[in-house]
Amino acid sequence: MYKWLLSSVVGIAAGSENPSIVHIVIDQLGNNDVGWNNGEGATPYLDSLASKGVLIKEFYGGGMSAPSRASILSGRYSFEAGYGPRCNGSMWQGLPLDIKTTPQYLKENNYSTHYLGGWHLGWPLRNYTPTYRGFDTFFGSSENTGDYWWHIRSPDSTDCSEAPTPTAGPMTDLTDVPAGTRKVPHADIETYYEDYSMKMFTDRIVKIISEKTTPLYIMASYYSLSKPLNVAIPYLYPRFQFITKDARKIANGMLFYLDEQLQRIEQAFNDVHDSNFIFIIHGATGGNQYQSSNIPFRGSVPGSWEGAVRTPAIFYSPTRIQSGSTFEGQMHVADLLPTIVSGICGISDSLQNDGVTGFNLWKEVSTAGMGTSPRNTVVHSPITSLCRPTDEHCVTPAIRQGDYKLVVGYAGLDNLTYPPPVS
Repeated sequence: MYKWLLSSVVGIAAGSENPSIVHIVIDQLGNNDVGWNNGEGATPYLDSLASKGVLIKEFYGGGMSAPSRASILSGRYSFEAGYGPRCNGSMWQGLPLDIKTTPQYLKENNYSTHYLGGWHLGWPLRNYTPTYRGFDTFFGSSENTGDYWWHIRSPDSTDCSEAPTPTAGPMTDLTDVPAGTRKVPHADIETYYEDYSMKMFTDRIVKIISEKTTPLYIMASYYSLSKPLNVAIPYLYPRFQFITKDARKIANGMLFYLDEQLQRIEQAFNDVHDSNFIFIIHGATGGNQYQSSNIPFRGSVPGSWEGAVRTPAIFYSPTRIQSGSTFEGQMHVADLLPTIVSGICGISDSLQNDGVTGFNLWKEVSTAGMGTSPRNTVVHSPITSLCRPTDEHCVTPAIRQGDYKLVVGYAGLDNLTYPPPVS
């Protein structure tokens, strides 16, 4: 037992290879969207990981999709990485180029790095795209604006709705960048047309794992609960016919589909007889008011109430994490870079010199909270400008310290989203 604890605290057992890390980000995942909280049966595989891994009880996203990703990859609050209270990451804005990202640290330590799904951190200039920010390959879209089957930009996109293609047809938003190229080419749309996004991203992850020669860092941003809501009919009936709200029924079907895809990823490691991996799975934000449930927290995305920023999170590994436990302390998406780079991979460079302000919580997570979390404060947005009820995307100034939270001005809808069904 003592030897096991010692290796967990250090992060890497002496003489062992760095673990592969699969980092799953799920957009707009409400606290009450997962099976271990609501009992609706949409996430049986995630429920099993929750029982085998470590649940993070007080995990905070970045308020909206782009700020959350900016914090994840930079190791700091989003407003320290160029994403202010009214910014959800227009495709014209990017993560500052002088910020060193998680994959850039890991590539220096023999990791193969891959990004799949919605990017959100800069698009028109290729220097802001994933393969210029530390990832070897990229397969996904500029944001979470495309649909799930045909991979074209949503007609209500704020960036391209007035910019038709030369043929006046819809604009494709699917990019496939192989390793070693300096270009950012569109994917062959005929190959992926009518191929469901969550499946084709997972197909690629399975392929990457099957061809693994070095430790992997795979970040997959599944925009699984973002509009438009659609999934194949067999994932709706009869499993969720007891749900009366159509949007909720479809969202549960989408989660159930994603849940099956995530199980395929673990099976891919099993198929190559590799148990040296860690799953980090969490929401980017809390849920929205239409199909999600954030109970018992009030509020929904966008906003600063707990329902908008609290989201489920799991760490799981068959070999490196004490199973079946809960981490009771606070954790923010900004803590993931130092937890991965310093805690899991043992990279000893001083991250603070690079501007990283998040905490390395690997010791606390891997030993099931046997230590005290160094994080006691979460700043959602500084007091720079107040949000208005008419603001479509805004994270109002708010701070939590210990058991208290201060919110200034309009903090989004003050509601309890989607009450659970009566059994």
